Amino acid sequence: MSIFATMLGLSADEYIKQADEFLKESRFGEAKIEYEKAEELVMASETEKKEYVESKIKECRARLCDYHYDRAKACIEAQEYEKAVSSYETALELSEENTGRNKLIHQELDHARIKFFQHASDEKAIPMIENGDAFMLDGSYNEALVEYREAMKILKYYQESEDELKKKAHQKLTECEIKIVEPYIERAKNFIETQMSEEALEELLEAREIVEEDTKTIQTIEKLIIEARKVKGQSEEAADEDFISKQEWDEAMDEYKELLNLYFSYTYNDSDPFYPIHRNKYESEFLDAKKKLGGLYCKRADGHFNQKKYAVALKYYVESEKFFEANSAEIKYIAGQIDQCKSNIK
Repeated sequence: MSIFATMLGLSADEYIKQADEFLKESRFGEAKIEYEKAEELVMASETEKKEYVESKIKECRARLCDYHYDRAKACIEAQEYEKAVSSYETALELSEENTGRNKLIHQELDHARIKFFQHASDEKAIPMIENGDAFMLDGSYNEALVEYREAMKILKYYQESEDELKKKAHQKLTECEIKIVEPYIERAKNFIETQMSEEALEELLEAREIVEEDTKTIQTIEKLIIEARKVKGQSEEAADEDFISKQEWDEAMDEYKELLNLYFSYTYNDSDPFYPIHRNKYESEFLDAKKKLGGLYCKRADGHFNQKKYAVALKYYVESEKFFEANSAEIKYIAGQIDQCKSNIK
């Protein structure tokens, strides 16, 4: 018997009567509370009354589940994703386990969480894109490059490839990269015309590192590289120093991708007695793999920096930032290197 019931001195029948009234008025939450109070007072021998109360609690839970489920759907329509997640979570708690309804709510909750993350990442990325636009107008392409790449890092994991904001950010990033490599390409053309193939290749190989794959600009660079090699009498590409073995890079990348998938696909409703309900059991391994890959990006950037290939180094330093925690020693080091790259770029 509950302390509350004892203090009031009310009987199970009185709580049931009050709960029935609330139920008639569609006050399901209040009715559920009153039925639960009655449930504590019903004797085990009062089988019929016990079954009645249990059935009514189940009915109230189902009605409340419907209410929160409908509210969540409305929040999705209104793009209020945080509220939608909260309502879906409540609906999930109220739904009967191991039913089709429970599984449906669980699926829609996962989708709502993704929508919430997408919306949150949009809000973070938009100011960066706008900053990049301002730098582009000012002709500060390296600063714009950093802003656009930061925006793409935020948008990378949650947006689908056809997402309009992601497409817009990627387009602007490509335009910025083209602006940065145009001088490299022009210098390379001049070197090729004057039979200075070594100098041309140096410019082109550095430009190729700056630009993303699958663009017309990269195709132009590749054609010029072939032309410069013909001038030099070199038919095959010499192996570029990458400062990291292919095996080391592939292993780190594979490990990161695997744990990234596990981390973001993990559901907090999985039954695991060794982890609290609000802790992702893959978090520690994911963070370790993330930091390891970030270290390799940084190592690659350092190698190019030491060879005074500052534009290429800048690219990899910016890439490495996303793998480390804010205010960490690594982030402070990378920020300093990025500033040095910007000041040294031709």
